[in-house]
Amino acid sequence: MVDSHRSFARAEFAVCLLGTLAIPLPADLLSELFPDATVCTGFGSGHGFGPLILPLVGLWWLRHTRAGSTRRVWTGPGRGALAPRGA
Repeated sequence: MVDSHRSFARAEFAVCLLGTLAIPLPADLLSELFPDATVCTGFGSGHGFGPLILPLVGLWWLRHTRAGSTRRVWTGPGRGALAPRGA
């Protein structure tokens, strides 16, 4: 993935996470202004916490797959169990 795409994805995941964390606070504190439940109500509890978990998984995945990572990765059957990235 091109660096600019990774930067865009990182920014998008961060904004999504920020929104999931910031929107429920006023909705919970000022519940009379927000009478209906939304995707972010209770930090996404009504949707299996997906709105909270997915941006975290995305940020983790971008970090996990960044260039120059020395983590060992699964190479598939028949090619050895694990190999250093780039092997």
